[in-house]
Formats: sequence, C-alpha cells, structure tokens
Amino acid sequence: MKKFVVFKTLCLSVVLGNSLLAAEGSTEVQKQLEKPKEYKAVKGEKNAWYLGISYQVGQASQSVKNPPKSSEFNYPKFPVGKTDYLAVMQGLGLTVGYKQFFGEKRWFGARYYGFMDYGHAVFGANALTSDNGGVCELHQPCATKVGTMGNLSDMFTYGVGIDTLYNVINKEDASFGFFFGAQIAGNSWGNTTGAFLETKSPYKHTSYSLDPAIFQFLFNLGIRTHIGRHQEFDFGVKIPTINVYYFNHGNLSFTYRRQYSLYVGYRYNF
Repeated sequence: MKKFVVFKTLCLSVVLGNSLLAAEGSTEVQKQLEKPKEYKAVKGEKNAWYLGISYQVGQASQSVKNPPKSSEFNYPKFPVGKTDYLAVMQGLGLTVGYKQFFGEKRWFGARYYGFMDYGHAVFGANALTSDNGGVCELHQPCATKVGTMGNLSDMFTYGVGIDTLYNVINKEDASFGFFFGAQIAGNSWGNTTGAFLETKSPYKHTSYSLDPAIFQFLFNLGIRTHIGRHQEFDFGVKIPTINVYYFNHGNLSFTYRRQYSLYVGYRYNF
C-alpha cells in the first residue's frame, strides 16, 4: 500500500512538472510574439535639407562684330570686324535644397535645389584700339588717338537643378562620392557696353535690340564628401550651353557666354 502511494505521488509530481514547463514555454512564446520587432539602424548618409555657398572661378567669352568706321553703328572703342575676347570670371554661388538616398545601403541618391550664381569679368582690360579701327600690337604701334576697350561685366544665373549622387565610401558619419546633374535657369548680363548703348548717340533713339536676359541650360558635375552630421564639401564644375545674344543691330553685335566655372562649395545640413 505504501509503495502504491509513493508511486502515485511520483507520477503526480512528474505530471505537475511537465505542466509547469509547458506553461512556462507557452508564456515565453507569447512574450516573443508580443515583443516588437527591432529594426536595423539606418546606415549610410541621411536625408537632409541644406544651405550652401561656393566660390567660383572660370572663363567667360565676349564676341564683338563691329561695322566699319563709316557706319553710324560703329563702336569706336572696339576693332572693326569680328573680335573674340576671353576673360577670367570670379564670383559666388548660393544654393538651398533637399537631398535623399534610396535603398537599404543608401549609396545612391539625389538632391533638388534652387540656386543663384554671380560672376564678374573684365574683357579687354589691357587692350587698345587704334584710330583706324585696328588692334594695337607691339610690332604695330597705335596712332595718336586710341581708345581702351575694357568692358566690365556682371553676370547672374538663377534657377533650379537636380543632381544624382553616388557614394563610394558610405557611412553614417562620413561619405565620399561624386555627382552629376543638370540645371535650368535665367541668365542675365550687365556691363559698361550696355550703358553706352543705352545713353550715347546714335544708339539712344534707335530701335536696337538689347537683350540682357535669356534662358540657360547647364551641366553640373564633381566630387563631394560629408563629415559628421552637418558638414558637407564639394568640388565641381558648371558648364553652360547657350550663348547670350546681348545686342544685335546695324551690323553691330555683342555675344556673351560663361564657358565654365570651377567651384569649391560648403553645405550645412540641417
């Protein structure tokens, strides 16, 4: 009888133990089911609004077609015929926009922005024109009366753009890569030539065509890096593609173009 009671007690203990283990396992499974999923932290460069400034230096061109001295539209300070000038253009650029990255690894992205560039150049600053309409040279001295043909020019470009971003090194606190994009903009020029055409005879009361602002399309490409949460730097080049036909009347014409601008830029990411 005692053996039976002991055996029964042991069986009951085993059953209770198994029940407790099953209950504990069920509770653990329930906890795992109720536990929220742990998502991986975002790796790579983060999306951000930004504000940027850049220093720009490049080359601009001026092409002048000047009629003969006998024409009322002859511009005395420039040689007769077609003359092309090149000048260094320096200035500043401002930009504000938003950048975002795609995919799990976030090595590819895009940025959308508005921008404004300012550039200053002086065409023919050290050149002289002789009385007969020719250019003064070392082997061909000028006549008694000469005129300087220096033309101070200011350029503004303003519009919107989009760049594609490609990161070669891609971490949350630092990245390095390159970009390529395009911009559409307005392009305005102002210079001392325009002031002459507007105020001096015989151009003052004629129906000349002075067109200082046009549509412009530019390519934008370069390399970039971001360091920490807020700092970003880039080095690039802008390449405009359309000439500015500034003035054209009476066989006298002026055509301008910013040929390219190299720039070093800083951007603050918010």
